[in-house]
Amino acid sequence: MEEDTKVADITDEKDFKEDMADLKKEKAVKLTEADLSNQERMRIRDKVDGWKEDLKMADRKKALLTKSLEDLLVDCNATEYLARKAARAVEISGLNNTQTVLKDAFDHSDVNVSNSTSNVSNSTR
Repeated sequence: MEEDTKVADITDEKDFKEDMADLKKEKAVKLTEADLSNQERMRIRDKVDGWKEDLKMADRKKALLTKSLEDLLVDCNATEYLARKAARAVEISGLNNTQTVLKDAFDHSDVNVSNSTSNVSNSTR
C-alpha cells in the first residue's frame, strides 16, 4: 500500500508538472495573443486618428478654397456686371440712334403723295 501511494504520488507529481508546463505554454500563448491584439488595436486607432486628421485638413482646405473662390467670384461678378452694364448702355444708345435715323429716313410726311401720283399718271398719258 505504501508503494502504491508512492507510485500514485510520483504519477500525480508527473501529471502536475506536465499540466503546469502546458498551462505555462497556454498562458504564454494567451499573453502573446493579447499583446498582438493590443498592437493591432493601437495600429487601427492610429489609422483612424490619421484619417480624422486628413478629414479635418481636407475640410480646412475646402473652406479656404470655397472662401477664395467666393471672393474671386464676387470681385469678378462685380467687375463683369459693371462692364456688361456699360456695354448694354452703349448698345441701347446705339439702337435708339439707329431707330431715330431709320424713322427719319422713312418719314415722308413732308412729301405729298397724292400730287406725285397725279404727276406720274399725267406724264404717262
